[in-house]
Amino acid sequence: MQQNYARLQVGDLVIGYQATPDKRIVALARIKHTLTVPEPSTRLEPSIELEPVTRITNGLTYDELLADPLLAGSEPLRFRNQGTLFALSKVEAEHLFALLAERDANVLAHLQTDYATIGPLTLITFHASYSYEDFVEGFRPTDSGSHTLQLRLEDGIFKKVCQQALLQPKKQFLIIIDEINRAHVAKVFGELITLLEKDKRGVLVRLPQSRDNFSIPPNVYILGTMNTADRSIKLLDAALRRRFAFLELMPKSEELQGVRIQDLGLDDFLVLLNSRISQREGREKQIGHSFFMRNGQPITDPDEFAQVFRQDILPLLQEYCYDNYADLEYFLGDRIVDKASQRLNEDLLMNTEGLIAALIEQCSQKARETP
Repeated sequence: MQQNYARLQVGDLVIGYQATPDKRIVALARIKHTLTVPEPSTRLEPSIELEPVTRITNGLTYDELLADPLLAGSEPLRFRNQGTLFALSKVEAEHLFALLAERDANVLAHLQTDYATIGPLTLITFHASYSYEDFVEGFRPTDSGSHTLQLRLEDGIFKKVCQQALLQPKKQFLIIIDEINRAHVAKVFGELITLLEKDKRGVLVRLPQSRDNFSIPPNVYILGTMNTADRSIKLLDAALRRRFAFLELMPKSEELQGVRIQDLGLDDFLVLLNSRISQREGREKQIGHSFFMRNGQPITDPDEFAQVFRQDILPLLQEYCYDNYADLEYFLGDRIVDKASQRLNEDLLMNTEGLIAALIEQCSQKARETP
């Protein structure tokens, strides 16, 4: 198709199809030089120059291409592969590359695209200004090279992961979205919110900006994390709730069982503290056992425990109490908090042994109170 010549750019991939005698895809090449139009006096035909990339063994045949639901409607198949240069859409090309890569590992090894750096695990953190343009696609300012900026359409991280997953259908890809409730989730996902459903995987939609056909492959998984103590969870779109399964992860004091800081049982202290927090602030505000873990193991050093208490636990409790020292005293006891003078016992807090002794006293008091 001659109209496709002008669209070529250096580095574009070309899939070589041999009509006779094989009727099969046989090679992969790149554009080395784009369309060259000679002077009329030379009587030469316009030409392009290719450089070989790799020979493809066991490439798809014409009948196999025609039987594929996505490729059957592509430009080359509409013209029965009778022509010189046909164009594929991005989705069609990547789907075809995925099929070829399953048969010949050399194909995937030679694909040098923006998606090559995408691994099986992608970590994203949502925030208030995270957008559809960051996640799916959008126009971004880029340096034009002449001290001016121009807008260029760029793929977002989710689109890149899906394209890479399409190229490697036998490999699983996991996207972990931390603080998923911090962004306006419905706006970030846009029209893709429908494709998250299990029975919609592989269904094509047309993206509004690039006009590309796009689908979420079945080998892409999304795991979102959030803190249910954050009130913004109430703003989660009901449609999104229907598309995710929710798993509650509560504090596990048993992870600290048998670990003692001097005579203070870490599990006993966590149970005591969370029991009091639940009564005053609600179960969603409980403190996780991870505060007392390092590299998957409970901390055992008294000074490290005291530091965690001063720098992590105490500030969190102060935030819960909003300077209500009566509640703070209820949580930690009157040796650490003086509600009458509304102050903390700084000397005790800075004394590791004294602090641990005060917390042991609270645990013992709770044990005496329990029938």
